Parts: sequence; structure tokens; C-alpha cells
Amino acid sequence: MRQDLSIVLRDLGLLLPVVGIMAVLSILVPLAFGESFAYVPLAVTAAVSFALGAALYFPFRNAGDTQLKHGMIIAAFGWLLVALLGSLPFVLMAIFGEGHGASETLLSFKDPATAFFESISGYTGTGLTMAARADLLPKTLQWWRSFTEWIGGMGVI
Repeated sequence: MRQDLSIVLRDLGLLLPVVGIMAVLSILVPLAFGESFAYVPLAVTAAVSFALGAALYFPFRNAGDTQLKHGMIIAAFGWLLVALLGSLPFVLMAIFGEGHGASETLLSFKDPATAFFESISGYTGTGLTMAARADLLPKTLQWWRSFTEWIGGMGVI
């Protein structure tokens, strides 16, 4: 049982930095569109993703080989954790964007449940949104939504 848990945690630790890499790549978007309030949310998302991934991976890096029974648990918890990390830019941009003329649509993402729905919608490839007017979202957040959908679509394929 302990060995199984070690394998699952190690493999989850390998998965979580994907969100961090996405956030680091996305830092170019606010630079291009002059949305300076978006740097901190993306940097925090990257830092949390890398730190959590390292905290799960390194203590268990010598765990045994992954088997099918582990894969099912890794997939279930992986979706959950990736979606939770992917919701950070939504929540944090709503908080940091408040002083930059943020729309009601952006401010709706202060609700973690709304942000989580948006994130899970992207990573599952469904593309559903809680945004009343997605066209009013900052370009960086529109990019993040599209990026999660693209990554989700790649995972489905």
C-alpha cells in the first residue's frame, strides 16, 4: 500500500510542472498586450506548480514501476490537481486586475468555483465557460483559456 502511494505521488509530481511550463510560456502574452497585472498571477501559478511537483516527486523518485492500477488513480487525481492549479490564473487575475478597470466578467473569477469550472472545462476540452462575455476578458486570460483547451485536446487525442 505504501509503495503504491509512493508511485502515485511520484507520478503526480511529474505531471504538475506541465501547468508551470504553460504559465511560464504564457508570460509572453501580457508582455505583448501590455497587461502588466497578469505577470504575478502567471508567476505564482508557475511557482506553485513547480514547487508542488517537486515536493511530490523528489521524496518518491525511487518508487517502483507504474502499473495499470496506479495509472487509473494518477489520471483521476491528475485531472483534479491540474485543474486546481489551472484555476489560479483566473482567480489571481481577477484579484490583480481589479484596479485596472476589470470587467464584471473578469471579477466573476474571484469565485474559486467559477475559476475551477473554467479550468476543468479547458483541460477536458469541452470549452464551456462561466464568463458572461468572454470577449471582455483580458487577452492574457483569453489566451490561458485557449491554451488549457488546446492542452486538454492534446490529452484527449
